Amino acid sequence: MFLVASQVVWRMTARYVRLRSRGISGEAYTKFTSKMCNRSLKETRQEIQARLFCDDKFSVEEKENIYTVPNLLSLMRIAASPALGYLILHESYSLSLVLFAVAGITDMVDGWIARVFPSQASNFGTVLDPLADKCLMACLCVALTASGLLPLGLTLLFIGRDTMLIAMSFYLRYITLPNPKTWRRFWDVKTTSVKAVPSTFGKLNTGLQLALVGATMCAPVFHFIDHPLLQALWYVTGATTVASGLSYIITKSGFTNINHMKRT
Repeated sequence: MFLVASQVVWRMTARYVRLRSRGISGEAYTKFTSKMCNRSLKETRQEIQARLFCDDKFSVEEKENIYTVPNLLSLMRIAASPALGYLILHESYSLSLVLFAVAGITDMVDGWIARVFPSQASNFGTVLDPLADKCLMACLCVALTASGLLPLGLTLLFIGRDTMLIAMSFYLRYITLPNPKTWRRFWDVKTTSVKAVPSTFGKLNTGLQLALVGATMCAPVFHFIDHPLLQALWYVTGATTVASGLSYIITKSGFTNINHMKRT
């Protein structure tokens, strides 16, 4: 506030000197200042805020269009996740398989749309898409474990890794959020500061998890529950889950600071 006030006083003093040099009376200057004071105060405040919050040492925020088809498809997967879990709990495995296949198709379609049509790509979408996959995996794993089709330890391992990644994204979101950092701006999805960049190993693990869940859902339909190959897939997927989680922690990969990319 002191900076704003000092800037206003300096501006008004300079204007007074110029007007007096032109022979304008003090009364005319008073009328002039009464009209310009609010305008000067507003302009000065904006300039001070620009200096404080838009300096190079601070992050620069980016507004983007989040109303895209890929983001809509991701939201649809999130909304369908509880429904899939409900169907599994009520042993409607055939219908749940159909919906799971539809969800997988939408996952491929939204990625294709974002790659082919640049206007449909968004940094928010790079976070929302894997978040939708994690919501789907969590609901399916919990339901399959409750139905006795998936080991509890494996479900806890999957959810634990995904929870860690979500916590990392929230932390990076906070430290890269342009000043001022407020609760409202933190949840403003149009202001992007972090972009999700999953590693090749992370993508492999996600594929294995989805394959394991799909195979487990097929087991009661095609009668191969507790098959040795299915159990082997449990161990392989569990090992890659641990390895991918450790790789994210050690290499600190998976997310990119957009503001750092712009400065470099």
